Amino acid sequence: MKPNIFILTIDSLRTDKFHGPAKTSKTPNIDNLIKKGAYFEQMIVSVDATDPSLGCIFTGKYPFMTGISLYDNHQKASRLFDVLADHGYSRHCTIPDKSFFKTLTRQFEDQGTYSVDPYILLDQGTGKQIVDKLESKMQQPWVYYIHLMDLHPTGGKFVFSPMFDSEQYGSSTYERTVSSIDMWIGKILEKIKLDSTILILTADHGDYIPITGKKINEIKTTQNIFRKIKHLIPQLEPLGLKLFLFIQKLAIKYRKHKLAKTLDEYGLRTLGKRTEGGLYDEIVNVPLLVAGGPIKTAQIISQQVRSVDIFPTVLDIVGKTLKDDIDGKSLLPTLAGNSEKLPVYIESASIDPNASGLVIGVRTDKYKYFRSRSRQNEKIFLFDLQNDPLEKSNIASSNHETVKNMEEILQTILAKHPRQTKDSLKKLIAKKKANLSLQE
Repeated sequence: MKPNIFILTIDSLRTDKFHGPAKTSKTPNIDNLIKKGAYFEQMIVSVDATDPSLGCIFTGKYPFMTGISLYDNHQKASRLFDVLADHGYSRHCTIPDKSFFKTLTRQFEDQGTYSVDPYILLDQGTGKQIVDKLESKMQQPWVYYIHLMDLHPTGGKFVFSPMFDSEQYGSSTYERTVSSIDMWIGKILEKIKLDSTILILTADHGDYIPITGKKINEIKTTQNIFRKIKHLIPQLEPLGLKLFLFIQKLAIKYRKHKLAKTLDEYGLRTLGKRTEGGLYDEIVNVPLLVAGGPIKTAQIISQQVRSVDIFPTVLDIVGKTLKDDIDGKSLLPTLAGNSEKLPVYIESASIDPNASGLVIGVRTDKYKYFRSRSRQNEKIFLFDLQNDPLEKSNIASSNHETVKNMEEILQTILAKHPRQTKDSLKKLIAKKKANLSLQE
């Protein structure tokens, strides 16, 4: 009998805050799952933003293969669920009421959403919605997909049960939120039979946790004012957004200048923002936990794996094969001890619909290399992950041969799909021409 499939992606969940010595949250349910399943502690996502990163997970392809971005080709991200439907699975979800997720699940037999402005988080009703769904009769075999926003809430404020608001549940509000999420994972697990269900828990990307306890771009009072104005007078939203971004830019500049006097470079990095070009492991190293179904023995795998490997792994588990050419490879051979060390392509997403992300690179089990996408005024970063796991020392200037080797690996990955790369370039040129025409 085909196993049911439960897929949980937790927005902004970092590996080091999920398991290991750097974790200060209390997660008995997650810890118990790790003892029952396979935990990959070096799972690397290819993009530092939700939509294109989930696109990689659900297609098994790199973003330059699919063209999935924050703005385009969202319909392509449904590939995994389409294949499972063809294989006899009924499809269900609990997702944020956002365009990407609604497009991703548009063909689902059962589409459950929750509010996003502000997010209705686990403790505010989404948790009960999930539990109620698991108690309902879903046609078997089923795939149930959930995306949680508790670690990426509106306005930057973490919301969790008051019972977790103390040091014993985490040294930061981020980690106390992880403790609260774990409580709900326990409630969810009570409704799942792992002997007949494969559970996959992962994330779209990680995030920076400010050493100061507050993000450098966070100005809550101003955000709340503009949010109220948007609801009362929607017509003023474009003007209000421009004004808010201007105020935020000034606040960031002032805070950076002030904090530079007391924080080192690593401390300042924790105040950073995704999509700005820093592809550090805080952003791209996320947990991957697979339990239940055919996974019978506990394993912690330190070998690097890739988010594009999840797609073929799921299909391997359910006995489905594809003729498609994809970038990912099933992880079941890795679980059997037949490992293959593969590099992973990484890039920063673009918040500009007419431009590509700022940075591209590659990560191996030993080195992290990323550089400016544009070769003009190029910035190059190289880190020795074995001797410098926190990526504090950029050794690019003193290791030209390693930089050359990493660039060759990057070009080899890109060269596998020359047509897609050229098509993406043509699309970008067309957009630029259209913009110039409008300006004239």
